[in-house]
Amino acid sequence: MPDGSAAYGGCRLAATATGWTTNPGRRSWRSAARSCRRCSACSGRPAFPPTWPRLTRRAPDASLALSLNEAGAVGNDVDADGKQVIIVTGANHGGKSTFLRSAGLAQLMMQAGMFVPAESFGASLSTGIFTHFKREEDATMEKGKLDEELDRMSAIAGQISAGGLLLCNESFASTNEREGSEIARQIIRALTEAGIRIIFVTHMYDLAGRYYDAHDPAALFLRAERRPDGQRTFRVPPGEPLPTSYGEDLYRQVFGTADQAVRT
Repeated sequence: MPDGSAAYGGCRLAATATGWTTNPGRRSWRSAARSCRRCSACSGRPAFPPTWPRLTRRAPDASLALSLNEAGAVGNDVDADGKQVIIVTGANHGGKSTFLRSAGLAQLMMQAGMFVPAESFGASLSTGIFTHFKREEDATMEKGKLDEELDRMSAIAGQISAGGLLLCNESFASTNEREGSEIARQIIRALTEAGIRIIFVTHMYDLAGRYYDAHDPAALFLRAERRPDGQRTFRVPPGEPLPTSYGEDLYRQVFGTADQAVRT
């Protein structure tokens, strides 16, 4: 166990979302409120900075590797020491969600005392691992998709504590990009200030681009790799966010070129 990691056990530092409110003619996200029941473990502050994997080599998604059998899954190298938030962008069908699952599974397997499917892996312990993935339309849903997303995030915020790990997959993409990006920014800021680590997969350039331009030393930016011919390598190296996810590549695969679409 890394030095100081046990101190997180007594700390109840958490971020709680205060809610999505409706005002006359306008909806706005009220900033998340951060509170801590002071304890001897940290006196109101995280006892030590959470640590990402110092160097992860060739870590694939364990579940994908099992399903592919001999074909093999693509592993990724990540050096995120000293980072608190990882923002993953890039091409559609480029391996972003798979990378997110691989990171969560590696952390979970390590903490369970299991071998991690990687050449090497090292990280501090997390007080909890939480996921916030987008959900498809469900006939049983009684609320809109954004309301449902916010409710789930509020429930997570009420349980996650300092040293926790949150995995977000295209969260808040159910509204327009400006509003979704602003909601995500406020939540990321509140949770990271509370000592929580986040991996956030997103297509929202307004969110990723602004974070990148802020030059935050605690943020790491990864981008799913795409070759000039449109081929996906399923590797997710460090890279600046781009204003495109190359959706036209998938369009061409389905419909062909514009001339071909007209002829058919």
